[in-house]
Amino acid sequence: MKRRGSSRGCREVSQHRCHRLLTAARDDAGVAEFESLLRDALLVTALLTIPILTIATIVGALVAILQAATQIQEQTLTLLPKVIAVGLACALFGRFGLSLCEQLLLEAVARIPQLVRG
Repeated sequence: MKRRGSSRGCREVSQHRCHRLLTAARDDAGVAEFESLLRDALLVTALLTIPILTIATIVGALVAILQAATQIQEQTLTLLPKVIAVGLACALFGRFGLSLCEQLLLEAVARIPQLVRG
């Protein structure tokens, strides 16, 4: 029968606590690694979408001002300039966007061991 006050019981309890703390620290490291990767993905998403959305908004506002000044209410007039502007922006910023996506993918693949271990 084990006594609670024995040093052997204390060692077992401290080993259990130590194991639990190490496991929790390892889980926290995996969560931190995943949060870092998620933060990077959101940053890349913002960097890819903000220039395109800004261009579409500016072109849409200019077309709306033009329509209000001339009182022309043609639907294709509102859509066509935005499509052309967004297409040109994608053509101009496409290489930059693809390089960002490539870097994120390579970083995600490199972090897989830390995510799986964590």
